[in-house]
Amino acid sequence: MGALRGPEKRQSPRLGVTYQVSYRLKDSAQAFDVTRTKDIGRGGMRLTVNKPYPKGTPMVCIIRGPFSIEGIEVEGEVLEAREVVKGSLYEVRIKFSALSHARLAVLEDFIKRRLK
Repeated sequence: MGALRGPEKRQSPRLGVTYQVSYRLKDSAQAFDVTRTKDIGRGGMRLTVNKPYPKGTPMVCIIRGPFSIEGIEVEGEVLEAREVVKGSLYEVRIKFSALSHARLAVLEDFIKRRLK
């Protein structure tokens, strides 16, 4: 499968950085799975996961990086999933849907400093 295509819709830049992310379906009692970011920005992130989550799937993620020792918990929804390795690996774009002002400020500040 090819790269994600289409017009640029991002309202803020993304950093091509790799951070640990724990994720699971929102309102699920199952344990978190762990992966890494492919990129991250003010409005969302791209992850590599082992399931093709459908568009609109609500997720809870904990992002761990140098901007927060305990991690930043965010809620989001799947915008798109693309198969990378047939039947076993997918790139998923997640749009943040619930992020407190304080956590958003921490993430934005970190991104701005990294872009300089």
